[in-house]
Amino acid sequence: MAAYLVNHRYRAGLHAFDEGATVELDDAVAEHVNRDSPGTLTPLGAEPAPELDVEPDVEPTAEPETTPDGAPEPEPEPEPETTPDGAPEPEPEPEPAQRRGGRRGS
Repeated sequence: MAAYLVNHRYRAGLHAFDEGATVELDDAVAEHVNRDSPGTLTPLGAEPAPELDVEPDVEPTAEPETTPDGAPEPEPEPEPETTPDGAPEPEPEPEPAQRRGGRRGS
């Protein structure tokens, strides 16, 4: 068993630790807690794990273009798909109507 410092509150199943507490745990239990919630436990005598400064993967959106009267400009129509020779692709034929099976009047 080893002593660990609890870096932030953790509660799961049978384990509940409050931030700042010192706990004695089997290495396997401590590894499980840190896999479940990385950075929760730091072995005493070690430096705490640095907090990650993660930026979101979202790019800022541009302001939508507007018409002179302030209304949003409509999205352009997509270009029709073409065949390799440049001719427009034919529209797919509609599926025939499905008949429902079963007997009437039984």
